[in-house]
Amino acid sequence: MKFLNLSILICIFIQYCNCADTFQARNGRLYDANGAEFLMRGVNSAHAWWDNYGRNYALDSIPFIANTGSNTVRIAWMHQLNNIDQSHLEKVIQSVIANKMIAVVELHDATCKQDPNELIKSANWFAQNIWLFNKYKKYVIINIANEWSPTSFEIWRDTYKQAISIIRNTGTNIALMIDASDCGQNPDGIIKYGQELVQSDPQKNLIFSVHMYGMWISYYNIGAKLWDIQQKGLTVIVGEFALKLDCKSPATTVDAWEIMRQCRWKNIGYLGWSWHGNGKSSGCYTESDLNMVPGNAESASTWKQNNYTPWGQALVYYTNFGIKDTSVKASVF
Repeated sequence: MKFLNLSILICIFIQYCNCADTFQARNGRLYDANGAEFLMRGVNSAHAWWDNYGRNYALDSIPFIANTGSNTVRIAWMHQLNNIDQSHLEKVIQSVIANKMIAVVELHDATCKQDPNELIKSANWFAQNIWLFNKYKKYVIINIANEWSPTSFEIWRDTYKQAISIIRNTGTNIALMIDASDCGQNPDGIIKYGQELVQSDPQKNLIFSVHMYGMWISYYNIGAKLWDIQQKGLTVIVGEFALKLDCKSPATTVDAWEIMRQCRWKNIGYLGWSWHGNGKSSGCYTESDLNMVPGNAESASTWKQNNYTPWGQALVYYTNFGIKDTSVKASVF
């Protein structure tokens, strides 16, 4: 009888604390492995392009990203890399964890591509390397593919169902992140089919991510669309945003301050794009519109600094809404 009572108490405790061994997306919220609610606040970092050919530029910048108060780093990676391997990715994940941040690992190969095979390649890569992510499952989230962009919401839905199945067939319960279609910017597919994707996942553990650039200047109301996603009971973050990225002429400005305000008011995570390493694009934007820190990215020293561009200043120090004032570390640290 005493054993039975203890069993009942244990079951009640587990249900109450929502404990797990990895992140859990439930009822529009995200919880860490201790069952504590977690709001992402952090940045994207371009490891695939700046940790190659013997360089460690992005890797060495991780402690400086941590100095912003960030609790999350989204690691840009690629499965088609000839000069860098998964041992380096493990070093990146280890450094992120050592600096008390969560690692969101994304594959950039399928960016803005329409072919379903591109998404399946990314899912297969995660399945083949799931040992690495399971090893650090309390601290990682898998972002299956950056900005994969099929021609219809139905193709987006059906192919992601396949991708989810491929990864789940490994037995992992790690939270999976899915980017919106139209280069990550269109929230309507998430609103229409997000719940169907959640139901297709054996773990019911999906996070959806919208990227807010040019389409969010005039097409979508930031607060209204985020609310529409939340009303579906879906967990959503703003996975990328910056001061400016619109190749119309003249280039127009995304309201990054409104994004941060809405995320604070609605308890939604956000990750700014990006720490460093963005090149110039004539007529679209300048480096300082996207890079959080100034200087020539070809110089290793510029990656390791606590001086910020206007974009970095806004993201880190916007009073009551920026990273410094709103970021809380995950309770697993």
